[in-house]
Amino acid sequence: MNPPPPRQPRSFRTPLLFTAGLAIGSLVTWSVSHHPAQGPSPVSQGDANAKGSDSKSPRTPGRLTAAEAAARPIGSAKSKEFADSVRAILHETVEERRVALFGKLLEKAGPEHYGVLVSLIRENDLRGCGSAAEWSALWSTWGKRDPMSALQFLKTQDWSRWNSTAPQEAQNRALTAWAQADPEAVKKYVENSSELANGDRSMIFGMIRGWSNVDPEATASWLFTNHLAMREEFKMVVESMSRQGGQEAVDSWFTKVSQTDASNSNLAGFAQAIAASKQSYEPEKAAAWVEEHLKEPWMEESEIVASTARAFASRDPRGAMEWAARTGLNSAATYAMSTWCQTDPQAAGTWLKDNPNNPAYSESAATLVSYLYRSNPEAAKNWADSIPDEKIRMRAQTQILLKQ
Repeated sequence: MNPPPPRQPRSFRTPLLFTAGLAIGSLVTWSVSHHPAQGPSPVSQGDANAKGSDSKSPRTPGRLTAAEAAARPIGSAKSKEFADSVRAILHETVEERRVALFGKLLEKAGPEHYGVLVSLIRENDLRGCGSAAEWSALWSTWGKRDPMSALQFLKTQDWSRWNSTAPQEAQNRALTAWAQADPEAVKKYVENSSELANGDRSMIFGMIRGWSNVDPEATASWLFTNHLAMREEFKMVVESMSRQGGQEAVDSWFTKVSQTDASNSNLAGFAQAIAASKQSYEPEKAAAWVEEHLKEPWMEESEIVASTARAFASRDPRGAMEWAARTGLNSAATYAMSTWCQTDPQAAGTWLKDNPNNPAYSESAATLVSYLYRSNPEAAKNWADSIPDEKIRMRAQTQILLKQ
């Protein structure tokens, strides 16, 4: 893979610099099965050696099956009968059956039972069993039926010996369910909370997840006014809009809001989420969308060019290089060439040799050099010598010399 002979320097466009303006928001993922096995359960463990009960398996004398437990009257929250019913269901070994039966129990239970269920789930975790699905179902139900008591319980419960993410996951589930049922109420609660006043945005994720499910445009409007959104909140809103009206509805909405006085940082956040959605399925359409919006002021605060170039090059590297040339951005060409070199540097070199007049030739050749200088230093040197831009050529040549 030999480059063309060195040529005299010529001028090229100065690459535009794009900086990522998004704070990285992360989705809290958690499995109750990861709770550390420390300390006694708040509720007596009962028969700690009992095996899971399959409703089709031979019945152990004197022990409820999970199906029988789910069919019983709910009973008092503090009663032994209630605790035994919950244990029987949690000991069911077939996950689908266990989760379904636990859901039936939740339908009959009330807020007075939920705190006891927390302890019984904890007890089950300490047996070495996972209860993530039941945990999520409990807090979603609690958030829908009595969110204030759920949030109060979260504040007063001692979580010191639990997995540190357990209360956050519970809060997210409760707020999501509440926001789906009554977005105005949960918005008022969060806005007036001492947590938010003190800079704690931990309730935002759950609220936005639920609210965006029922009214994504209203959710977006709220986020535009307070600048509280991070990457995941932008993504949730865009995904809900896409689910309701498809990419066309999302594009139409964004065109409308981009003509308002919305901040560039928020527009960049939503634009990145929109581009990411397009990149997942049709990166060429994402590239066309980016090309259409290149002159928008919010573009400078986003990482869209980089992410789009990488996604497009992963699917169609030649098309990505042609797109980068149309944008006039050396940065787009650099990201596309870098992605191509990761999979097929020889094909990337052949394309460069066939396109010596590409506006981003110098930057692209330098990118190829950085991938070749370890495996094929001679070829890397030839490519470095072929770079017409003097500064870029010297930088590439110095890179090779430092590694010799």
